[in-house]
Amino acid sequence: MTSPPSQPVARGLFVATILVGSFLLFLVQPMVARMALPRLGGAPNVWNSAMLVYQALLLTGYAYAHRLSGLAPGRQAAIHLALLALCALTLPIMLAQPGAFAPGWEVLWVPLLLLLTVGPVFFAVSAQAPLMQRWFSSHPSAGEPWALYAASNLGSFDVLAIDAFSSGAIPLHLITREAVEVYLRSVARDGLVVLHISNRFIELEPVVAAIARDLGLAARVRNDDLEDRGSLTPSAWVALARDPAMLEALARRSPDAAWVALAAPAERAWTDDRASVLPAIRWDRLPGNL
Repeated sequence: MTSPPSQPVARGLFVATILVGSFLLFLVQPMVARMALPRLGGAPNVWNSAMLVYQALLLTGYAYAHRLSGLAPGRQAAIHLALLALCALTLPIMLAQPGAFAPGWEVLWVPLLLLLTVGPVFFAVSAQAPLMQRWFSSHPSAGEPWALYAASNLGSFDVLAIDAFSSGAIPLHLITREAVEVYLRSVARDGLVVLHISNRFIELEPVVAAIARDLGLAARVRNDDLEDRGSLTPSAWVALARDPAMLEALARRSPDAAWVALAAPAERAWTDDRASVLPAIRWDRLPGNL
């Protein structure tokens, strides 16, 4: 006696679920950071605390998915649906107001603020991809699961543009080696990190070149002189990629301006522990030297 054929697996539904979950996971990080910036400021300690919270929640979500996968499939689904329903009660995401804290205790209250703001939702969404992959692979007619892994990667950004360096006050923590490593984790393997480095008084191209050198990244810069473009002002953009082929493709698609190699890198890249703007100052452009 032969067993009845199993129902076909809804591969497209699994792929769509993982794609949406991964996209939301990467979207919520800059969204919450922008909400918290006016209150927390841009100090490196704040940035490090935010990364600690996100990575801890991600690891906790993975651990939850691993533990849940040891149960019967029906029970897994019931528990996870109940968790999603509970987390939905915290929506929409709004900056928490845990009260006043004494100065010097940022190491505690910054993670607490982020946990109260986005903790439940981030935890539930971080478990989504591993759970979907587990449930898909448990089906007898599932076949190869590679499409699900690809969908998880597609949830990352293809291009992440950072535009924060045009004013006189440079947020150093956003252009350090550690910051670029964070940006890279938010883009797909073949994605680009693009930095707008236009600044009248600070030469940032050697700074970015040093970071690219230390991280083994391909880098190109585009300088728009805009001589014939009316009232528009000049701008400079640096594109960073893990794969040099991505920058070659970018250059082919931008025939109006060349993407060229960066200037010689600075001796030392800026890091969270050491960054000095003094060597990058264009002293000849400061007031009194114009």
